[in-house]
Amino acid sequence: MANILAINKNADLEPKTTYQDQVLASVWSLAKEAYKKSIYYQQIWEGIWNEASVDWDDFFKLKPADKSLFAIKNVAIKRSNVAYYFLTGDTTGKPKVIPVTKKEWRARNEYRANCYRLAGITKFDSVWIALPFGPWAAGHSAQHAFHILESNVLPAGLSNDQYVMRHIWNQAKQMNINIIATTPSILKFIESSIEEGKLSPIEKVITSGDHVSNELRGYYKDKYGVNLLASYGSSECFMGMECKYQCGYHFDPDRILVEVVDPQNNLPTESEGSVLLTDLTSEAIPIIRYKSGDRGKINYQKCQCGSDWPRLQWTGRDGDYYEISGGVNLHSYQVEQALDGLNPKVQKCDVVIKDDHGGKDLIKFTAFFNAKDVSTQRQKKFLTQKVTQAIRTLSLDFNDVMFEEYAHIAVIIRSIDRDTSQQNRKVEIRDLRKFRSSRV
Repeated sequence: MANILAINKNADLEPKTTYQDQVLASVWSLAKEAYKKSIYYQQIWEGIWNEASVDWDDFFKLKPADKSLFAIKNVAIKRSNVAYYFLTGDTTGKPKVIPVTKKEWRARNEYRANCYRLAGITKFDSVWIALPFGPWAAGHSAQHAFHILESNVLPAGLSNDQYVMRHIWNQAKQMNINIIATTPSILKFIESSIEEGKLSPIEKVITSGDHVSNELRGYYKDKYGVNLLASYGSSECFMGMECKYQCGYHFDPDRILVEVVDPQNNLPTESEGSVLLTDLTSEAIPIIRYKSGDRGKINYQKCQCGSDWPRLQWTGRDGDYYEISGGVNLHSYQVEQALDGLNPKVQKCDVVIKDDHGGKDLIKFTAFFNAKDVSTQRQKKFLTQKVTQAIRTLSLDFNDVMFEEYAHIAVIIRSIDRDTSQQNRKVEIRDLRKFRSSRV
């Protein structure tokens, strides 16, 4: 039988096998309820499902879930039992809906609070939450978690205006804020909005969203004495948190099942692989073997911080992925899908992300068409409008980025003479920003 936890066979780790049996019961309880109540799992597990299944080998046969899981039609409980609906952007411009019950919302935020405790956050800390609120889950979940810790909280959200951000910063200092919860790109904008070299009295930044490179950590540590501690999660599932030693994302195995699998067969591997998540407390939409889009390895050795929780060590993405100003993710496949419907056809698109003034990003989309389609200025102007409209459909979040000017967008139309029909990739993205070009 494949080993779900990829356990090292050292004698001191042998007790983990007892934990495996405990998790197995919880996993199958969740899976059986999901198959009974969810149309989605009935469809993707058709021909695979066996009601009598009780072991890990059968669990590994279950097809992993993807982002199409998150649709209203896939809610596995009575609509009247849904307490919250949150949104997260999709590639079609339509948001995915994340329904949540009161029970799982409370469980998520209590777990998040435990992760913050592991990072050293206490009731004596004061936190500025610079994350999206509104219909998105991030800011609300972080706020509830910090309230559970009894920390002081400034839930100020976001602004794309440096004057407003500076005003919020002055308010934060009056509240003796010593921690910021934000994303790496928003942190960059905050830094650019306040007085140079005056990030004091901030001691820690709890980040979410994009991966934090060692170079970025070193920059804030050397310049301001600020420690960057990253959390790992999404609107769909919050997984874990770094401790002060920054040696991977700790996660509670009694709540989150983290698999690292070979993407070819979705079977666990002891080496680097694709990350699948199972949220053992999910209800409204059960999250079972959910593709996170990340790659990593799991370390089960006890951490020097004293925690027995395992750690996911992030090693990269399964595809191109970049976080831009405003905390929004940009994928190459999103750009390709958005441009596919244009007529005349886009032959190739180069995307370059640069640092722009005011701590924002400049994203330049250079779209190449056949020479006959861009032979006049009128044609170029028309195609510029068409490409710009298409870019707005990358996602609901990206449309907000453009509309609210959290990042600056430029569209350039050029001709191409060579045949591109045989090229492997239609969209190429280059990240030229300081501290972002190095992706672990």
